[in-house]
Amino acid sequence: MGSNTVENVDYFFEHDFEMYVALANMKDLIRSPEISDMPRSGSTNNAQLDKLTNIAHASMIVEAVNAVVRSIPAKRGRNVLQWRLEGRTWLEIEMISGYSHGWIANKRKEAYEWFARLFDQSFPGLLEPFEINENV
Repeated sequence: MGSNTVENVDYFFEHDFEMYVALANMKDLIRSPEISDMPRSGSTNNAQLDKLTNIAHASMIVEAVNAVVRSIPAKRGRNVLQWRLEGRTWLEIEMISGYSHGWIANKRKEAYEWFARLFDQSFPGLLEPFEINENV
């Protein structure tokens, strides 16, 4: 796998994943959608259903990511990735592990490559069609 894959996974974990986790944690805050075929004043969509769909999809992504991370072999950097997903900084990971910055960087790269390969094989297309409806 190339450096582009590692950059994409890094971007996903640094930017997108946190949003998916936050959205997935909102599942207890919404009520069941009210679906009605009765016309409404100018709006043809159901915002509550859109919220529920976004939250359900985000929950699926978070569960899939956690399953894939757990399946990465320990010698391939699983612990480094798990610590990062727990919110630890790279410096904290170096201190916890006792390894150098270079070793951590190599394990991160290796874990990202394993993650990309396993996620693509286990959950193909899970991320592509999902766009959060920002009107919610």
